[in-house]
Amino acid sequence: MPNVIGNFYFKLTTAGHLLGEYSNSGTPWARPECAFRGDDVPYAERQSFVGTYTSTWHEPTGSTVTVTLTIVPRYRPAEQATLFELTWTRRPGGSVMYQGQAMLNDGQLVGNYQSVDS
Repeated sequence: MPNVIGNFYFKLTTAGHLLGEYSNSGTPWARPECAFRGDDVPYAERQSFVGTYTSTWHEPTGSTVTVTLTIVPRYRPAEQATLFELTWTRRPGGSVMYQGQAMLNDGQLVGNYQSVDS
């Protein structure tokens, strides 16, 4: 896979899922990405971006990609976090596809990512 560098934003829904868009060195415009958090996650944990999601997006080629997205806080406890680290992991296989960093901006998670050699 060629080196991919991109950016994204996510909004947290009232149900605790993510809706957003991404662009990168291989896309001529922003593309949608959404992430679902399992039904077994307690309501209190759904009020934060921190967690594990099943994330899906459509490539410009038309193919659909589904991965595990993990968001963890940087430096602070999760309830105080304003900076985050993100990892997109292939399903199946478990190898890391992308790594990124993000910050809270007006209630949205805004950040950048790049591909990981595997």
